[in-house]
Amino acid sequence: MAPGSTLLVAEAVEVLVVAADEVVGLVEEVTGGVVGEPPVPDAVSDAVSEHPAVSASAASDVRASARVRRVFILVLSFCGATVPVCDGRVLPAPRTGGRVHATGWQGGPVTEETARTDRLVLTRPVPADLDDVFALYSDPAVWEHFPSRRHTDPATTRLLLDAVDESWRLIGLGSWVARDPDGSLVGMGGCDLRLGLTWNLGYRLARASWGQGYASELIRAALAAARRVRSDVPVTAYLLEHNLRSRAAAERAGLDLVWRGPDAGNPDPDAVRLLFADRPLSAIVVRELTAT
Repeated sequence: MAPGSTLLVAEAVEVLVVAADEVVGLVEEVTGGVVGEPPVPDAVSDAVSEHPAVSASAASDVRASARVRRVFILVLSFCGATVPVCDGRVLPAPRTGGRVHATGWQGGPVTEETARTDRLVLTRPVPADLDDVFALYSDPAVWEHFPSRRHTDPATTRLLLDAVDESWRLIGLGSWVARDPDGSLVGMGGCDLRLGLTWNLGYRLARASWGQGYASELIRAALAAARRVRSDVPVTAYLLEHNLRSRAAAERAGLDLVWRGPDAGNPDPDAVRLLFADRPLSAIVVRELTAT
């Protein structure tokens, strides 16, 4: 692009984001409803995380503003433009034969669909994983810090898997299903693309797997994969302040606290969220990540 074009694109995206919010406001005013948010991953934790989840009441909602923003970003990418993701940085829009490339690597998509750690087999989720993942996400013990988001219906878990699959399809990486070598479910986690802006680091472990160091293995693998696929995309973790294990895990992962504020949409009005990141984030990105 010509000198100065990146700045113009950044300004254009900000204008489009504002316009998208205005459109959503108009829709809500006309319909008398509230536009919801599709399921997205939340945050990391040492034992009990707030990884990809959807509340039962919001399971069928679709947040139009987020969808519109993603459309704007993809349209700009398709046109070969650059999309701002954090302070002083832009996300290059790689192209292959007129289509947005999954990972941005010149030589083609890099698959991370299967990985291994010392004790874990990590695979991209498939429909056959639904029963095991639902058993994990319906266990009250793993929702100590946010019980209202426990899955009570397999349909909610299916929405979660659809959201994770969207990350895999868009950028070539998302959360894995983690199993031991015998095939028993250990948990689920990794880095997912959140709102088209950042990697979101998160995981949730089955009760039988707590306290055995699996979380650290999964976090290390997720960070390494995110940096292989798109090192220019910030890694973030979005967690509840009272979840001290989550905060410790984020800090051990090398993330710094960049924002503290109210938890939008939480039924507890006193709930506070923390946003961690591996680099500075622009005010626009922070606003988008903390608005849902």
